Amino acid sequence: MKFIFTVLIIFYGFRLLMKFLFPFFIKKMMHNVEQKVRSQQANSNQETTKVGQTVIDKAPNKNNTVAKDGVGEYVDFEEVDE
Repeated sequence: MKFIFTVLIIFYGFRLLMKFLFPFFIKKMMHNVEQKVRSQQANSNQETTKVGQTVIDKAPNKNNTVAKDGVGEYVDFEEVDE
């Protein structure tokens, strides 16, 4: 009987303790994650660009040509009246 009573007291004591401590730990973890995200955003925003300035991240390939010889011939289509 003492064993069951002790287990119940420990169980309910643990539940009561977690009811108050668990939200505290979650808030602390969320605060840490928020700080990490803010520091990452601050590091990524360090590239200074002026307002209205256009930034090109990737230059176009110079290997592509607009028209290649021998691709085919142009056929002019005419509208047919029936």
